[in-house]
Amino acid sequence: MRTIIPIVRENFIARGFISTRDICLFDLETNEQRKILFSDIIKPGKGIIDQLREQNITSAIVGSIQLMALKVLSGKDFVVYMSDGCNLEYNLKLLKENKLKPYKSTEALSNGTICSGNCSSCTEDNLK
Repeated sequence: MRTIIPIVRENFIARGFISTRDICLFDLETNEQRKILFSDIIKPGKGIIDQLREQNITSAIVGSIQLMALKVLSGKDFVVYMSDGCNLEYNLKLLKENKLKPYKSTEALSNGTICSGNCSSCTEDNLK
């Protein structure tokens, strides 16, 4: 199982995927982590959930997320976790110990200003 985390400056979790194009791809089974571009794993023409599944990516750790983006990603064998601060290594440790909390809709509601509250692009069809 693998996890994606939006990052800035190598060891810090970004506010969300909208804040950066860099991600850490972490393999929970091998403890391997590498920095890659989000566009290296998600290509145009196919739904985001399908592409994540094909690459055995089953979760994300984010600082914040829009409600509609959370709804698109959550479920369907994918979990979005809320980071505990912005330290990447600390959050990976919590993930391995199963101590991160899944993001809830009520918590995502408070993030309505991340992308100006415009949710028209947050459907799986529009993320193709």
